[in-house]
Amino acid sequence: MTCAFGSASIAAGGSTSLTVSGTGGVTSSSTFTITITGASGGLTHNTTAGLTVNPPPPDFSIAATPPSQTVNAGTGTTYTVNITPSNGFTGSVTLNVSGIPSGASAGFSPNPATTSSTLTISTISTTPAGTYTLTITGTSGTLQHTTTVGLTVNGTVNADFSLSASSATITVPVNSSGTDTIMVTPSGGFTGNVSLSLTGLPRRTSSSFTVNPISITSNSPGSSILTISASRSATTGTYGLALTATSGSLTKTINLTLVVGTAATPDFSISASPSSQTVTSGSGTSYTVNISGSGGFSSNVTLSATGLPNGAAATFSTNPVPGGSGSSTMNITTTSGTTPNGTYTLTITGTSTSPSLTHSTTVTLVVGTAGGGGFSLSASPGSIMLHGGGTANYTVSVTPASGANPTVSFTVTGLPGGGTAAGFTPTSVTGSG
Repeated sequence: MTCAFGSASIAAGGSTSLTVSGTGGVTSSSTFTITITGASGGLTHNTTAGLTVNPPPPDFSIAATPPSQTVNAGTGTTYTVNITPSNGFTGSVTLNVSGIPSGASAGFSPNPATTSSTLTISTISTTPAGTYTLTITGTSGTLQHTTTVGLTVNGTVNADFSLSASSATITVPVNSSGTDTIMVTPSGGFTGNVSLSLTGLPRRTSSSFTVNPISITSNSPGSSILTISASRSATTGTYGLALTATSGSLTKTINLTLVVGTAATPDFSISASPSSQTVTSGSGTSYTVNISGSGGFSSNVTLSATGLPNGAAATFSTNPVPGGSGSSTMNITTTSGTTPNGTYTLTITGTSTSPSLTHSTTVTLVVGTAGGGGFSLSASPGSIMLHGGGTANYTVSVTPASGANPTVSFTVTGLPGGGTAAGFTPTSVTGSG
């Protein structure tokens, strides 16, 4: 509680006003005796006055969220009205709103309310476009409070849809088919069935849709796959097509291009992995041979191998490879004492009779001596960036050929100058390591 005088001092026979404020903390009616003291030089006199303070009356405040909403004419929106009691207010508040545009209506749920209520605004197609300030009033007995919100009404948006294709050009080889994805995208609340049709197809071609009509039931696009097929006798060339979508009085058309090309030639390719294998004389290894068909190729492919050293033989786990695509394992065996050491290039050939096709690929076979020779060498990592004065470490791995047990010693060349040194630990490896 604070006190303030209108004048800090007055002349004899004058008067001043005393203002007392800050009594909001009082929760019950209370009476106080205040003492007023006047001083002039060495003289001091007192007088008293009575002060009765009553607590503030029960009350409430209202607020609404969001502060603004935007709608299209013919649609609606909502606001939340919050009621905040104070000083022990426990009553209900009756709500109403003013300032709504022509053709619009408003309703509160619940009404009256004690804590919150939802204000629903509805417009019709003829509600004028514009921005409006709505005044929400809450009344409880003699108490009344207001708050405002904004409402923006856009002009009527007609229900409609758009038509599109994932590709404007469809390429179809003779005796084959091609596809395109057709999309129907609604707007303005459009719903309904959209029928598709295609015109301009050349002779000996045909079309179909996976979905026709496309049903739009919500504000989500619909799609259909268009397939165009060309017969073996279709004429190659480029053709203009018109794709039309219709729903009631709404019609949309887009242009597409059809390219009828030369029929794809059936063929196959052949490959083998790994590209190289190492064995000791008297042991064996294997490669995987892959056949991949294209252009509708579906014939059997018969496999053979040439370039084998003396005493070596090749067999295939599947021969021929059926259906135009697949794989087969080529197993290589060698004969101890007969198959000479050396590096050999093996040619693997695939042959089909209908159509008559032949393709080949090559692999390497390294034959070494058991108990010695026969190994491969690798280093990890493949590359290191080293700053002057630093140290780089590599791991050198020895992988012996099947049945081999070589002792491998190491040297290194190609080091930079300037005192660069290198060493191996250990300096040799027997077998793998």
